[in-house]
Amino acid sequence: MSGRNSVTVSAAMTGAALASVALGSAVQVALYLHHFGVSHRTDGFIAAFAVYTLVVVVAQILRTTAVPLLSGASPRLDGAAFAWAIVAIAVITVVAGVALAEPLASVVAASTGPAGRAVAADSLTVMAPAAGLQLLAAGLAVRGALSGRLVAVGLAYMTSAAAGLIAFVPLEGAAAERTLAWTTLVASTVAVGAMLVGVGVPSVSRRRTQSVAGAALMVLRSLPLPASFVVMYPISLALLPTAPAGDVTLFGLAFTACSYLAGFTGQGLSMVDAVELARLSASHVAQRMGLVSRAFRYSLLAAAPGFAVAALVGGPIVHALISNRSAHVSFARELLLLAPWMVATLGLWATLPAVLTQLMPTGERRLAAGVLGLIAIHVVATLVGRAIDGFDGVVVAMAVAPAVFTVVAVRSAIRGVGAALARSAMIVVGIAAVSFGVPYLGFSAVLSGRLAIGFASAAAGVLAYAGLAALAFPEAAKTVAALLPYRRARMG
Repeated sequence: MSGRNSVTVSAAMTGAALASVALGSAVQVALYLHHFGVSHRTDGFIAAFAVYTLVVVVAQILRTTAVPLLSGASPRLDGAAFAWAIVAIAVITVVAGVALAEPLASVVAASTGPAGRAVAADSLTVMAPAAGLQLLAAGLAVRGALSGRLVAVGLAYMTSAAAGLIAFVPLEGAAAERTLAWTTLVASTVAVGAMLVGVGVPSVSRRRTQSVAGAALMVLRSLPLPASFVVMYPISLALLPTAPAGDVTLFGLAFTACSYLAGFTGQGLSMVDAVELARLSASHVAQRMGLVSRAFRYSLLAAAPGFAVAALVGGPIVHALISNRSAHVSFARELLLLAPWMVATLGLWATLPAVLTQLMPTGERRLAAGVLGLIAIHVVATLVGRAIDGFDGVVVAMAVAPAVFTVVAVRSAIRGVGAALARSAMIVVGIAAVSFGVPYLGFSAVLSGRLAIGFASAAAGVLAYAGLAALAFPEAAKTVAALLPYRRARMG
């Protein structure tokens, strides 16, 4: 297989693995809503899950940020130092998560009442070891990526997603609203075990405490920039105005759906591109621009139909599953309000590897100041959004900080690619709006029932979108077609 095809297959497999995790989570959420509906108790769990998600996404971010530390002409870390650093960070995460469960619950679940805060604290205690295991799995995934075993890494994450789903049924009766906390622990345990089988058990030497601390600090210094965007979600939850029971749950579900879409499209490509960009010097301007432009275009092409289907079909399904509908907000409405965040976040993931692979040690202080600036921008935007439009204003404001980062990254690190990104965004968003909007208007006039209208519009929209996207982006259609023979060969 050629190098280019190998990269494409790796990107597709990485995206498929993240998509399987998203699908498993979606089924679990459907079961969760069916059994428990929405209430302040489920709001409490969703708030706690935001903290766990923060650590999980940071773990996945490591699969992008750690690559420049371990590769290139002069790696800053060797494999043994990196392994011990990840173990140390994972242990600290578990201890801190258990110790701080109640204070964290009081902050992120402040608007959910005493019952919600109690569920949040219990859930955080269970999810702390799960978060540590996710960090270990990510460290093993980095090792697998650098050794060309991304398919094995993908299969490990797929296995963990299946394990979490299977665990839901036996746990549901005993754990109640905390069920998903326990299924994350099961899935995380399986992820580490499957990763050890697929990638292999690392052979590491003993390290002095000072050496481990230095390596851990180096790994952590690569994280603040991408991690800052993950922290913004719990910050938004903490700044939400007091809301009716269930509103936080539906907002959390919509945000999680968007996060998964951005994850298995934009972040999946980012993980693969990090390896490619680490091999290119800053003088390879055309190649770097090509990788960034391709990453944004392909991720947006993949995410747009998923987003539309989630809004058309997911909205009616979510509300049909809720047995005690008390929320005032709509799942589909929250999704649509998050559309600008989705586009901006895909821009973030497309440009982030190029920024990190050009970052020199002397620039880390400037980067730290930039992180604080982004957090400040998010807080100000959130407060302004809340003052203008309350709950919905907070949701819309989430797009501001990632959009600012993408603009700055384009102007400073990858000059000349901004026009290509803007053009791709306008074309893809326009194609999606026409492909799904026109069928929705048509079926709304002749069909009754939100679910029937949603399914019919989604089916017609996917077909229309595939045709229009292939006409507008023929090279992307060729890439997808090139993957099919590989898939048939693997199945054969």
